Parts: sequence; structure tokens; C-alpha cells
Amino acid sequence: GSSAAGGSSAAGGAEAAAAAPAEPKRTSAFRGVSRRYGNGRWKARIKQHGTDVVIGDFDDEEEAARAYDARARQIHGDNAILNFPNSS
Repeated sequence: GSSAAGGSSAAGGAEAAAAAPAEPKRTSAFRGVSRRYGNGRWKARIKQHGTDVVIGDFDDEEEAARAYDARARQIHGDNAILNFPNSS
């Protein structure tokens, strides 16, 4: 029920933007993962000593997230914040 939106110009603008042809999503639900603009592949990266370290490009978003987890474990050990904390 979005009938409460009314006829304001702001709501109309948002609806128009949403109706535009959808670009592949650039953001990911996973930590350390984003979509590359040029080739549409998933990039995994992590900060190490204040520097962005690219782990690699992956065809699959979850594969990129698991690569992030592996590197996070190497860097931070048991203190790593992981995408899949219950997997080994």
C-alpha cells in the first residue's frame, strides 16, 4: 500500500527514476564486496594498514564475499568480522 504517497512532486520524481531501465546493482549485501563498473564482475577488497587491498574479481557475489572472509581471517585472525561467521 503506497497510496499514502499522495501526488507530491518528490514522490513522482522517485517513481520516474525507479521506472528507468535498471542498471546492474553496484552495491552488495556483503562486507568488502562491490560490483565493478566496467565489466560487471564482483570485486572483493579489504583495508590493510589503512590501504585498500584488492583481493580479486569474481563472477559470483558470494564467491567474492568468501574470498574477503579468507583474507580477513589472515589479517585479523579471530577478531575478523566475516560475511559467513559460521563457516570454516
